[in-house]
Amino acid sequence: SIALSFSGITGAMMSPIFAKIIVANGWHFAYWIQALALFLFCVPALVLPFQDNPVKEGKSPYGHKEIISDVGPVTSHFKVNSAYIAMIIFAVSLAFISSMVQHFPGFAESIKLDVTTGAAFLSMAMIGNIVFKLIVGFLSDLLGPIKACLLLVSANLIAVLIFLISSKPVMLMPAALLFGAIFGVLAVSIPLITRQLFGLDNYGKAYPIINFATNTGAALPFSAIGFIYDFANSYYPVLILFLILLA
Repeated sequence: SIALSFSGITGAMMSPIFAKIIVANGWHFAYWIQALALFLFCVPALVLPFQDNPVKEGKSPYGHKEIISDVGPVTSHFKVNSAYIAMIIFAVSLAFISSMVQHFPGFAESIKLDVTTGAAFLSMAMIGNIVFKLIVGFLSDLLGPIKACLLLVSANLIAVLIFLISSKPVMLMPAALLFGAIFGVLAVSIPLITRQLFGLDNYGKAYPIINFATNTGAALPFSAIGFIYDFANSYYPVLILFLILLA
């Protein structure tokens, strides 16, 4: 939770900055600035030497001395069953919803708000990304991963309802924050639930396909949401679809 929460920090900080750059200089120039930032931040991380196994660096995995209970059945035989199919459907459905965050600037314009406000919605969602990834780790330890996941799904459901019934920034800002709960489910809850359902021994066999389905489920909706908006001239049908997926 702590490690993955940092993925939202840059998004929260840079969204309003890039929105202003686009307004002032156009999106071509903004892409050049983004490319430069990626080069400066990513290349050093790639060129620094590291091992793919902590043991090779004289380190131990975090928490390796702790006794982990309630991690599901341990067996060397993994079979595709109804629980596995359900996990894939669950992951893809929520990944579909997560793609809406990138459409927040467009959503803001569709309800007569400016693009800067839309970028602020995106920033709030990224802050929610950080907060809820931390919260779901704590709640998973306290309540178990399934109950913790349901709480985050409920937070996202409330966010969607607010987006449906209100067009005021004072309401939509906290809704965007709650919407960020979806990232905590995808990054933290789904791996933990997979481990609980299939056990540590089968986790390495079960999770790769679930993760592949999750990323596919997040990639395709970027276009699908746009097509739905083009057809309906509104994002509200998309939000209604989200309610169905969350249910």
